[in-house]
Amino acid sequence: MIIERGGIPVAAVVSPDDLARLERAEAEQEARLKVLARMREPFKDVPAEEIEREVARAISEVRRENRQEASPSATRVNPPYLETRDMASGTPAAEDADAPKHKGEATGEDKTQ
Repeated sequence: MIIERGGIPVAAVVSPDDLARLERAEAEQEARLKVLARMREPFKDVPAEEIEREVARAISEVRRENRQEASPSATRVNPPYLETRDMASGTPAAEDADAPKHKGEATGEDKTQ
């Protein structure tokens, strides 16, 4: 229930459960703000522009590393349990058709002996 004075909300009546939830949320928010304040403290004298530059540089570096790891030149062979299969037939999907099905095929060994 909202209490108004002159058409302007000035208070609200809430259930004890809602009040407890609001108090918990407020305490959690306060704790998060304290953590942020502790994290900011060592950088209080560093200009915002410098922090932004360093963050942008770090993001670029991580993205470059991720692109290098995902590049087609990187050799990756999925283990059989990660092999993509056609849902209807259960056979390997087209992109996995040339992938080794077991250890012997990868090396050309004859496993029939």
